[in-house]
Amino acid sequence: MSAPDRSADSRSRRVLVTREEASARRTASLLAERGHTAVVAPLTDIQALHDGLLKLGRALEASPRGLIAVTSAAALEAVLAAAQREVLPFASLTKRRYGVVGGRAASLCEANGFRLLVPPAETVDALIATLAPLSADQWHKALYACARDRTASLERAYPALRAIEVYEAIARSGLDDDVVRLLRREPVDTALAYSARSARLALDALRKAGLDTLLSNLRWVCLSPAVEAELRADGVSAGYTRTSEKPNENSLLNAIDEF
Repeated sequence: MSAPDRSADSRSRRVLVTREEASARRTASLLAERGHTAVVAPLTDIQALHDGLLKLGRALEASPRGLIAVTSAAALEAVLAAAQREVLPFASLTKRRYGVVGGRAASLCEANGFRLLVPPAETVDALIATLAPLSADQWHKALYACARDRTASLERAYPALRAIEVYEAIARSGLDDDVVRLLRREPVDTALAYSARSARLALDALRKAGLDTLLSNLRWVCLSPAVEAELRADGVSAGYTRTSEKPNENSLLNAIDEF
């Protein structure tokens, strides 16, 4: 496979966005601001876990103070939605301190009066390092509002941390028929890959839809080296992958123009 042709106008790309619907729409708006066209094709749906949210509520009532770790904005959104429905006590949430990954999670904390214990981290590994000075007593009270389909690196680093699953990202069976027709008529040239799982889902969906020609010319812009490694392991050539300079969406979108 030859390297992708970069002679075309790099200022405008057609970009495949396979995040869940709400996040994909936000990303599409950011792409439009940069002169790119997004094809929104969600491959996951976010579902709050009612039992987990009830468990979190009981934990908050038992110990209203301490750390809540959040490594995705989706977890915080599930918690806030539950508080709005009075499934969770909002007052108890405001008494806790937060350790979060990502600018969106930090913005949600600020907007709702949740105080950060440490500055927002760009990655889970960075959050692990930032939380290292916490005492044993602080860890005893610490909670982790998380996804069902998560990596367990935070829990491995801090075994005393109590993980409570508050949402899951459920994979769709593939691309919608109207999206497949659109991609056959007007192919994308770039795809965004936010996680190893989302990269695998996108590859599988494109193959299942028979979009082999599109796939053979698709450039993948990845949020981290681990995501790029997943694509490479699945047969994507090195010339067709690029990792953003920093693990955040702004850097990811900047990398489109550099590819």
